[in-house]
Amino acid sequence: ISRELLHLASPECVVLAKSLEMLVSSLGGDRESVGDAIYGALTSSLLCIKESFTSPRAMMSLRLFNGFRLLATKCSDAEDLKIYVETLGFRHMGHDVTSPRVEAVSEAFLEILEQNVAELPPGYAAAWRQLLAYVGSSFRFVNDNYGERLSIIKGDWEVIQTAAENDTDETVVHSFGGMCAFSSAVMGQETQGWME
Repeated sequence: ISRELLHLASPECVVLAKSLEMLVSSLGGDRESVGDAIYGALTSSLLCIKESFTSPRAMMSLRLFNGFRLLATKCSDAEDLKIYVETLGFRHMGHDVTSPRVEAVSEAFLEILEQNVAELPPGYAAAWRQLLAYVGSSFRFVNDNYGERLSIIKGDWEVIQTAAENDTDETVVHSFGGMCAFSSAVMGQETQGWME
């Protein structure tokens, strides 16, 4: 994936980690409470987000906590952060991630910090805004560049599965590898060994 790296300065990474650590501490050291606070803030500020959560609240709360924790942890290594954010981008594919929604997520998270931590380190807001803006733009990049391709593959796979159920002819493709081999042949590309 061709995407710019986010190079945060060491003091910014320290501020990100410290502010999250202070939030966890202020909520009794309980990651479930932190995740639930994030969940509540996000679903209150963006009603459309709540509809996209299909897992139970407790599970989503832990995912949110771990997501923010890993962002704060990985921010010091631009390559590692990029890989993590792109992976999250694929999980968010198909969701309408817009700049206003990213800003709303940032503001909701900053509000949680400000409501629960008395003295946050200087620069925390700018650092979180920069990191979350990078995350949002990465989500949009992944969706714009891979969403259509994956939709085509999914559609092709559904057609193949339907054909396989209705036809026992050996010329009908019956596997994902077979579908990829057929698509490669149609495009004039060489078939890879795993496709056979």
